[in-house]
Amino acid sequence: MGWRARIGLVYPDDSDSDDEYAAMVPPGCSVHVARNDAPWGPDVVEAVKGQLSSGSIEAAARMLEPVHPDAVAYACSSGSFAGGPDYHLRIVDELERILGVPATTGTTACEVALRTLGAVDISVVTPYEQARNDILVSVLEAQGFRVQALEAFTGWRAALP
Repeated sequence: MGWRARIGLVYPDDSDSDDEYAAMVPPGCSVHVARNDAPWGPDVVEAVKGQLSSGSIEAAARMLEPVHPDAVAYACSSGSFAGGPDYHLRIVDELERILGVPATTGTTACEVALRTLGAVDISVVTPYEQARNDILVSVLEAQGFRVQALEAFTGWRAALP
């Protein structure tokens, strides 16, 4: 366990980035992963959005309780914006309620990073289909950013070996 900090991560069970997260933390920090059910279904947006209402995120967060993380992140970017503006804050509130530690999401971190850089006019590249891209643009614009261009790079999975 990390003597400096224990970082909790919640993300869908179809992801396999554990080693990448562990490689990014400084010495003395440990990463503890709990997976929620991956969002599958005929309507991708509803499936992704349903991760919060289904209790899937809560169940995964509760698996982190014995570790006593110092902070927790919900590491499903589209899952944190699928519900539209401020949806990510509902996830943050849920994680903080359950674990009693500071929480963040991909959407939250993106907003903080863009504000820190002083960005207003932005261009976006995503791996998402049109429905999720439309929601993402609405979220970014509600946060005060102006999306000047968006490119969907949806063929990346087919390019993998």
